[in-house]
Amino acid sequence: MYNERKRWVPCYLKPTFWAGMSTTQRSESINAFFDKFVNSKTTLKQFVEQYGCALRDKVEKEFQADTSSFTKMIPCVTRYPMEKQVQQIYTISKFAEFQRELLEGKLYCDIILCEDGRKYTVQEHMDINGFRKIVNFHIDFDPITCVGICSCHLFEFRGMICRHLLVIFVRLDIHDLPEVYLMSRWRKDMKRAYQRVKINYDGWITTVEQQRFDKLCKTFESLANMVADDEAKYSEVLLWLETQLTTYTPPLSHSCIVGNMTPLEEPITNIRAEVPLPPIGDPKSTKRKGAPKKNRAKGPLEKGKKKGRVNKDNARATTTRNQLGNGEGPSNAGAIVPMLYSTGLDLNLCLM
Repeated sequence: MYNERKRWVPCYLKPTFWAGMSTTQRSESINAFFDKFVNSKTTLKQFVEQYGCALRDKVEKEFQADTSSFTKMIPCVTRYPMEKQVQQIYTISKFAEFQRELLEGKLYCDIILCEDGRKYTVQEHMDINGFRKIVNFHIDFDPITCVGICSCHLFEFRGMICRHLLVIFVRLDIHDLPEVYLMSRWRKDMKRAYQRVKINYDGWITTVEQQRFDKLCKTFESLANMVADDEAKYSEVLLWLETQLTTYTPPLSHSCIVGNMTPLEEPITNIRAEVPLPPIGDPKSTKRKGAPKKNRAKGPLEKGKKKGRVNKDNARATTTRNQLGNGEGPSNAGAIVPMLYSTGLDLNLCLM
């Protein structure tokens, strides 16, 4: 058992939320991301330039993922209302993960025990390294709030409801998932605070929303510098800010919605503004000058001629042999002397 000590740690971290992060390997960390832009020989000037390129790359990929979530949709594979609910709320990748949990729960899981409607035991047929194994999971379920805690702790660890709870929801005919299982971090209409920070990359235009946010931040910073040294002014300003925060806080159910539009009808268009580029197509094909090539019928003599490639070493060796045979070579070369083709040197010269 001591040899398997590397697998002990996840047992203690299952009830803790890690958003699915279960490794600290270098290849799966942020170091692997920056390896595409910098290396050990990168100078300080190059590092500053490449750091901006790395951040721009992350921003572009995030915008592409957001656009895909609003413009594309994975079709539902069941008729359960909860699948349609998650399809409209979650991003594409997270909906695919939920869909996999729902399907595998219906295929490989079954409720084998229920005590007073609060304690369930779900049996799952698992495939571990090619071996079939049956594992029992225990769920503490509250029928009033429809909230349960499974012994697999998938929701607590990854933020995704597990297949064992989904089997119970289907058995109890619960159509919609409770709000506690719909995490705001996986929603495609979630507004992130850092998206309002101004972007100064080439070809990117700052939106009006980003300009307002930047101006408010500068004003708040100036106000904080003025009242930080006075306790009375600090308390007064802090109380006023808390009052305004309570007044302008939107309801919880609409805190993630962008404007008044429905997420599936219209995508976010004010996330970024790109410099318009002309459409780029394939180059136009044009006719070459002169008459086109024709397959002219060749005579027997033309067909018999074959152009071969001449090897320089063989040609040089043949010339030398001809010279030696005609008596044009050195006086001590009475016969044909072989050549070193690898170096082109005479053997007689090598023996001198």
